[in-house]
Amino acid sequence: MKDPLTLEGFSLRPQGPTLSMSLSAGRTMALVGPPASGKSRLIRALAGRERPGQGHIAADGAALAEPVPMNRRLTPQSIARRAAGSGGSQEAAAALAATGLWEVRATPITSLTATQLKLTELLIPLASPGPLMLVDGQFDAIDAWSWPELWEGFLRRIRAGSALVAVCNRTDVLTSFDWLLGLFDHQVRFAGSPEDLRREGGESEIEVITQNQRGVRALVEPFHVRIRESEDGLILQAAEGQALAAKLLLEGYGDVSQVVVRRTTLDEALRRRVR
Repeated sequence: MKDPLTLEGFSLRPQGPTLSMSLSAGRTMALVGPPASGKSRLIRALAGRERPGQGHIAADGAALAEPVPMNRRLTPQSIARRAAGSGGSQEAAAALAATGLWEVRATPITSLTATQLKLTELLIPLASPGPLMLVDGQFDAIDAWSWPELWEGFLRRIRAGSALVAVCNRTDVLTSFDWLLGLFDHQVRFAGSPEDLRREGGESEIEVITQNQRGVRALVEPFHVRIRESEDGLILQAAEGQALAAKLLLEGYGDVSQVVVRRTTLDEALRRRVR
């Protein structure tokens, strides 16, 4: 079965490093990075709206979420039906339900709220029969009330064999994606899973409550930690935080009353790794 998306020797720049990868059916990928990093350029290249600087893109049946003309004759229902094509009435209805626009399906888009307009843009990939759904930042504007049902609508399409690529910088949402592509200055700086990013992105911080600071210092030196004193003990920063915490506990120091590990957050890892 052909993958919905394949990149061969791809780059947004005419020179420099390239990326080759495939996104298989039923998988998701988020494009992340600071403003003007190339995320929208990349998503538009995947949609065939822009030529890459290098390489080749094979995107099968891509449908891009994008602003619709502010025309009084357009309604969420007409947009969904157009995206679904002939014989796609069920898909259009499912997309309207997932976006929460069913009750306003016959309302002119000129009368919708700003959030409803963003949801209307998402009708295009949700209702489309193509196997590749593309989202250019609309997820960032969706409120917490609308998100669960909307994401479930995309998951239904994904479980049915579609793939999703979305420009998204909401760290509360990124863990839902299979893969992340981090961009900076129109170059790919990271490609991997959210867990890969967290592991690569920085150190863990461990707080040790102890009176035996000299003994603990000697114990943790092989881990190449940075140490600073706190009121109750030591604050350690180490790449292998979980292993270090386990060693502290297993060594059996009687006065180590507490070991607290704070893992690098996805947001921290993203900022460190992509920049």
